[in-house]
Amino acid sequence: MRSTTRKKLTMAWVECEETGDAAAFTHICTSRLGFRNAWSLLPREGASARRRAAKNAPNSEFSVQTFIDRKKKVYRALVGLPGGADNATFDRWVVSPAVDAGSLVSNVGVPDQVDLLVLSGHGGGGDVWGNGPVPAPQVSPAHAFLRHDASTRSGRLKCLVVASCTNLDEALAPLWLAAFKHPQPVHVILGYESRYSGGAIGARALAAFGDVLTERPCLPLIKAWRRANESVRPKQPWAALAAVAGENLNIRDWRRNHLPPLANAETLLHFNAAHPKGREARLEDERYAVRWVTDRGTEVTMENNQPGSDEVGLFAGRRARIVIRAKQEARKFKQGQHLQLFIYRYRSSKNIDLGDWFEFDSADLKPHPNTGVPVVVPEVGRVDPAVRSLATTDSLRIIVPQDGMRVELGLKVKPAAQLPDLRDGPSGTFGRFLLDLVHNPLLVDDPILGRPHIVPKEDGGNTFEAAAGALLRG
Repeated sequence: MRSTTRKKLTMAWVECEETGDAAAFTHICTSRLGFRNAWSLLPREGASARRRAAKNAPNSEFSVQTFIDRKKKVYRALVGLPGGADNATFDRWVVSPAVDAGSLVSNVGVPDQVDLLVLSGHGGGGDVWGNGPVPAPQVSPAHAFLRHDASTRSGRLKCLVVASCTNLDEALAPLWLAAFKHPQPVHVILGYESRYSGGAIGARALAAFGDVLTERPCLPLIKAWRRANESVRPKQPWAALAAVAGENLNIRDWRRNHLPPLANAETLLHFNAAHPKGREARLEDERYAVRWVTDRGTEVTMENNQPGSDEVGLFAGRRARIVIRAKQEARKFKQGQHLQLFIYRYRSSKNIDLGDWFEFDSADLKPHPNTGVPVVVPEVGRVDPAVRSLATTDSLRIIVPQDGMRVELGLKVKPAAQLPDLRDGPSGTFGRFLLDLVHNPLLVDDPILGRPHIVPKEDGGNTFEAAAGALLRG
């Protein structure tokens, strides 16, 4: 344990959408928690409070944002608003953020490193973005850590907050591993596992987070995050990931530099309302793999499925496949076996009608000679409890046509002109489509829905390949 006393911790907020939560939390960080705002190190733009990183982020603004809460309390804070043309700069910067001579840099040797970084906006699949002008602001932190996993880091970035929808769902833990599996790892990532409200509600949650940290500097950040997000109405679906031994990161020890010497973490702990004390995150499913495959035969993976790569993904008007593969001989598929495959669009709370997006192969929709029934039956499997009235076709019932280690489904993405006008995914895509295979399904009566819905027969009876979801590109 090191005992060297450090001066001030430094924080930065990068906001791709609404700034209420940014103003509330950044104000408390700098006025009460003693953090220095990294953006204050950038040169002023004339006599105004606005600042610029003109050398490598000329299209971004770093300006004072104001938020007024329901009690008429005013928060003002210096917030970074990335310009879409600067996305590449932010992509590299978030891995080891620092500010030097008016530039956003990742240089290890410069003194002004960032300890706490917040990325906020719309989110899903490890991406954070905004719906602003084209090119829209876009930061892909999970993919950035993966792309730059061999790069040297300063080690100062200990906490990353991803204030956006769905990015800390447990199924995404494999995507975040690169942030922790490094000689200078992040200790804790805070975020949400489903829909984050943002706006005024987000501002209250983040203000409460700052309040808790101020009152209880010895409290682990994860516990403070839980208290803050459960104190607002509606409660926010908080979640966190931590390297083992990093879960107790707190403000007091952080200031004093009394932190455990973590390196190359390979085991992660996941926290949420269901398991607030944390449990080991499953980083690989050893039973089944569920993957999108492009019309060129490329399997969509975490490494190649990135907003900046327009060669891999689902493409409007082109064919694709879904491949379900058993990884163990004992789990070989049997003829007549029933599987249930759910397909989600990038936010788990958004219901979709599969027929609006995909045309499944007609041969799979007809009775198969081996079983006398279709291989694929589109149906309503389950509906988000918050919007139960939207009984859309969200899943495929699959009847395995023959014994084997894999099942393949063919489909065509509808032409762009026929797709719903929902280009609010990263880089102007239609979003990321995720696959959730229930390989041991059970029908459960739902009195509210008035019909059964599908759940796994036992815990672990599904394989949620969120990290390997595919971006749909127009």
